[in-house]
Amino acid sequence: MDLLERSLSIVGREDPLAGQLTLHLTVALLCSGRTREAEEHARQALAHRAEPALEPALHWILAQSLFLRGQPDLAERAAESACASPVVPPAEAARFHAFASVCLVSMGRADEAEAVAESLRPPGGEAEDEAASAFALQTLATVRILDFRYGQAVDLLQEALRIVPETPQSCHRLALQLSLANTHLELDQAGAAHTALDAGRRLAEQRGGFFLPWYHLSEALLLFHTGRWGDAEAEIQAGYEPGEHFGMSRALRGLAALIALHQGRGPEAAGHLAAARADTGNETIAPFYAHLTLRAEAFEHEARGEVGQAYGVLAAALGDSAQPVRAV
Repeated sequence: MDLLERSLSIVGREDPLAGQLTLHLTVALLCSGRTREAEEHARQALAHRAEPALEPALHWILAQSLFLRGQPDLAERAAESACASPVVPPAEAARFHAFASVCLVSMGRADEAEAVAESLRPPGGEAEDEAASAFALQTLATVRILDFRYGQAVDLLQEALRIVPETPQSCHRLALQLSLANTHLELDQAGAAHTALDAGRRLAEQRGGFFLPWYHLSEALLLFHTGRWGDAEAEIQAGYEPGEHFGMSRALRGLAALIALHQGRGPEAAGHLAAARADTGNETIAPFYAHLTLRAEAFEHEARGEVGQAYGVLAAALGDSAQPVRAV
């Protein structure tokens, strides 16, 4: 980022090189977690009529920045706007349309997302655009996960991983690998979960960005569920710093509190929960792990003998579906 910013200051915004430099800068900002700045640079470049050859990539950075900042509704609009642009080729338009389905499922509009994804699914397994097909398969897998059809989700994610293209950022592959690992974890397939995590972890450590704290959290959950709590705490600790930039520290703190409570370290757990409540970061992925903090809060009340309050925390999360448990 520093080198690109210096280069732009040397050549000036009117130089023919400025467009390419700006594009590379937006990519660097996005991968470094500075998503708001990446969005601003992409918007400015598009507003100033960027070179037609650069526009599709700038639209992509804009949509991704919005999604990673926890605004899937705006990301979906940006993706559909790109589809309508005359400078976006049909193959890339299909890619934006497929990414819009990922945004829809993130907003809870699973039926719409599934319909869009099915329309883009390659007939007979022949993918016209591999990235678009991989996004469509990711959406279909997410819908299966939300319906607890984990076995089907594994098949779809593995299919997506077979066709997803390699890119310099590799963000899509990292996301698919993580989803696969967490789905194996839901199936109590610890070995397969570890293999899936290991396949993407080294790349996440090299590239950093949004996926690094998510990998730390996923590894910590795997270790927690297989009884290796000390190793889980080490992963949590490693995830704090990158997690601050991507709204993952709340989930990390929730898991740390659970471990501390199980080991009788009440004051330490209280500190983790206080930090988790104060966290107001990104909301795209964090809600999927809200159960960690809720469980820790309920467990904290139970450890103090406040069973009614423990029940209240869980009942509030379930809403009207929760019914009081009567003693027999």
